[in-house]
Amino acid sequence: MGKYGIGIMSGTSLDGLDAVLVDIYGSGYDVEVSVITSLFVEYTPDIRGELLALCEPATSSVDKICQMNVRLGEFIGNTVLELLEKATVSKEDVTFISSHGQTIFHIPPNSNESECKVPSTMQIGDISVISEITGLPVVGDFRTADMAAGGMVHLLSLFLIMSTIEIVKKRELFKI
Repeated sequence: MGKYGIGIMSGTSLDGLDAVLVDIYGSGYDVEVSVITSLFVEYTPDIRGELLALCEPATSSVDKICQMNVRLGEFIGNTVLELLEKATVSKEDVTFISSHGQTIFHIPPNSNESECKVPSTMQIGDISVISEITGLPVVGDFRTADMAAGGMVHLLSLFLIMSTIEIVKKRELFKI
């Protein structure tokens, strides 16, 4: 057994969450990843409807975004617990959770979609809430990090997993 990690991803279809538990061996270019199990959890019609409304400036507001950020964090945290139960894996054996969050608005570079000329993106699903529910370290903000570095946000799952391992290692160093 290597290191267990959990990846959470949602898509622009707003249909639900994909969760995967992986076993990671090695590091760098010699890393091997094996899928232990995966799970898809559909959003309820209410959550899906609220998320759709948050994707449109005309039907969104700061307070609605703020509330859904926490509610979605709870949904993601509970999905992780369901995944662990399905896999019969103890959370003590998991090194990290990597959560992309749910994109509600995205303005890529050179976009004509908004009056705002600053390339930016917004994902919700509070990683602190996920961590509180699961008791595990959670990393996220991958799209915002990529945008800050001038990227166009073409995410690769393996890159996310490898990056997450390095972030978790650095966080563990700060605990010493």
